[in-house]
Amino acid sequence: MRILIVEDLRPMALGLAEVLQLMGHSVLCVVGFRSLAPILAIDLDGQDQTIHPDQFDLVLSDGQLEQFCDGGKQIQGVDVVQRFTGLGSLCIGISSADSINSELLANGAKFAGNKTVVFLAILGKVFNLEDVATKSQQCAAKLSAFKSSSQDNQSLKDQGDAILKKYL
Repeated sequence: MRILIVEDLRPMALGLAEVLQLMGHSVLCVVGFRSLAPILAIDLDGQDQTIHPDQFDLVLSDGQLEQFCDGGKQIQGVDVVQRFTGLGSLCIGISSADSINSELLANGAKFAGNKTVVFLAILGKVFNLEDVATKSQQCAAKLSAFKSSSQDNQSLKDQGDAILKKYL
């Protein structure tokens, strides 16, 4: 799959990218957007990058994005999800705040979850990203079950920590 990661925390963006690339996915990370019409993103190096939604099969979008504005309005994950789903893209919301994940869902994300839990679930292959489009409820249920049991999986947490620490 071709995946766009929208995440302003560099270690999380790079950690997700590493795991997804090792799984065979093509990944682009951006930290935010200067504009959503046209879509002008800011990459990890602070460079502008024009994005065409048809370049990606899936968008993983953080809910709280910092520092970037569109004509004075700060562009948040809800705006990103609305824009990309409105153009036919498949989105998963990732935020540390449950209330923001609810907003991402209400605005078109197929499912949403705590970003650390989603990261560990992807690392642990809890669900197949290719299933998000057609089996989103099953993927969300698997994520929820994983969240409940993830406290018990110290080995996976240690593996995730090691990946993220490389990018601190």
